[in-house]
Amino acid sequence: MALLFPLALAAYQYEPVLLETQAKLVPRFLRMSTGVTNNVEGRLAICVVYDEGEAEVADAFAGMVHDAYPDGWKGEQIWIVKSRYGSLEQRCARSELLFLLNAEEPKVWRAVSFATAKRKLTVSYENRYLENGVLISLHVGRSVRPYLNLSQAKKAGIHFSSGLKRISKFLEPPRGRR
Repeated sequence: MALLFPLALAAYQYEPVLLETQAKLVPRFLRMSTGVTNNVEGRLAICVVYDEGEAEVADAFAGMVHDAYPDGWKGEQIWIVKSRYGSLEQRCARSELLFLLNAEEPKVWRAVSFATAKRKLTVSYENRYLENGVLISLHVGRSVRPYLNLSQAKKAGIHFSSGLKRISKFLEPPRGRR
């Protein structure tokens, strides 16, 4: 598989099957959410945010989305922009969703703050970033299920469909903060 080589060059480890699964789900997450801004009729706008040394992984992920949806999704064109964490405010301004590849927590926190202020959906490769305010990630166990951060979504004014909630796990707030 040609995608294994670029993923092996990344600073972080990425499982190609997990990336491919996320590439198939990200457009669906976007349309199973309401309150997201910059929604342009007939277009799904996704920004893939990556850290230094991760450009090849961002390219691979964008390719996986386009391979999964060569004709768009349900009549909507899929528009993908890639941005380093340091320039996401400019590059991701017209996006509805930020897909966050791995990075140091302060970078992730900055991306989440931007997305929350601009009412953009955030999805991360790693579910550990849910504690940094990311709205959706995947739980991989006996099955693959979305993880939702409902308290952060409420702060951002974003709501998830009942169908998405029904199949998801929820981020539990840390003890003492319920």
